[in-house]
Amino acid sequence: MENLPLYDPRSERGQSRWRKATGHNLNRTIMRQRMDIVAVLCIAVFLISTVQLAIALSIPEVWSYLFRCWVSTPMFLKCRADLSITEPSWEGLKGGEHCLRYATREYTAKLADVPLGQDSMRTCKDTPVEIHDRVLFTDFCQDLGFGRGVWGFWIVDFDEPDCETRWGEFTDVGCLDAIPPSVRVRTFLSPKTVVVQFYFILIITLCQRIESRLENLQPGSSWQFMCVTTPADIYGHHFQTPSECFKPGKSEIYGAWNLPDSSCD
Repeated sequence: MENLPLYDPRSERGQSRWRKATGHNLNRTIMRQRMDIVAVLCIAVFLISTVQLAIALSIPEVWSYLFRCWVSTPMFLKCRADLSITEPSWEGLKGGEHCLRYATREYTAKLADVPLGQDSMRTCKDTPVEIHDRVLFTDFCQDLGFGRGVWGFWIVDFDEPDCETRWGEFTDVGCLDAIPPSVRVRTFLSPKTVVVQFYFILIITLCQRIESRLENLQPGSSWQFMCVTTPADIYGHHFQTPSECFKPGKSEIYGAWNLPDSSCD
């Protein structure tokens, strides 16, 4: 049997189907052309914006800005070159997990919303932040490179009770021989001998040794730094640091003070 076409183009019904098919293809062609035009316009706008940024900024800043735009808004065409209405701010402000030293903790935050054309490091130094109801400027800034941004650091030595270590009961462990740090070592040179001889006179005094256990030490904090920076008041005298810090066991930390005492003679 002879294969007949699905429709006869010479018939009225066949011509109607042919017009519908060609019309559908024509609509698809028009839509494709419109999409191509829109894509070309988008690429042109992107290239023009890139050139404008390159004129105003250095190449690394351009790529950094485009990267931020792409991450924050995938439709990067929404990014605007004019960000002068924004003000620099800090995001992710948080205190360090451990204490830096006595009554001191380090805080960090990432600099955000830097207006185009401004130096990020200078903006980092000039942008304040509020910590414990006080307005502070950064102690130092660090640029972590492409994609990671500029970070600010603050050394906060107030309103940090968790970092305020203290001394327990002071114990008098008796007298001992000691050379106070302030004692000078004198050197005498004999000009009459061929071999140069040095004579040292050491002033040795008897001291009273006081010891105390360090308390309120937070886990993870350096016991050495916390010990040497914790002040003490002993017998009416203020000491900024102990004469010695030691750790006799696995957990307890002790400080010792050598106090000159004439009664130890």
